[in-house]
Amino acid sequence: MTIEISGIRIRLTFSFFVVITLMFLSAQEKIVAVCLLSSLLHECGHLIFMYIFSEKPSEVVFGAFGIRIERLGVSSLSYKKEAVISLGGVAVNLLLVLIFFLYYAFSKSDTAYIGAFVNLFIASLNLIPVGVLDAGNFLRYILLVKYDEEKTGRVLSVVSDVSVCIFCVFCIFFTLFVSVNVSLITVCVYLITINLRNF
Repeated sequence: MTIEISGIRIRLTFSFFVVITLMFLSAQEKIVAVCLLSSLLHECGHLIFMYIFSEKPSEVVFGAFGIRIERLGVSSLSYKKEAVISLGGVAVNLLLVLIFFLYYAFSKSDTAYIGAFVNLFIASLNLIPVGVLDAGNFLRYILLVKYDEEKTGRVLSVVSDVSVCIFCVFCIFFTLFVSVNVSLITVCVYLITINLRNF
């Protein structure tokens, strides 16, 4: 399904609806709603910095692996500006963590607690330097300031592989010695998948 808002195509894929359906079947509606809203605001963080730097997106795609922003042709921005855009989403999530935490401190609302936790989770996940995640993109643009595409690609490949391995080892130890955590296992599979998609 595709709609257009202010010249930007919004495309919702079939796989996105499948993932959302599975989320509603396996988690509380309140948690799913907060996850969707927080993910959307995360992407708004990238869009805000894109507009600050006069870079207009052509399409926003909602897929099985999250929300992806497509550009209008080749970017003319400097690598440093691209690095800032890469962390725009994380900045929004961390701001939301603070807002939800302050709200929870005064209200003791379950929704505020969930909101703080979900946004902290999204920010933490995107700070893992793997593939197309925010920290991976940030590292790529920082490396491109000094190195060429080939060397940057090699460094990113090693960093991504090591990061995924470390997280998977942590997940295995946590599962064996603490408890089975479905969320950790899901993130582990997600990281492996997006890392493999880069090749």
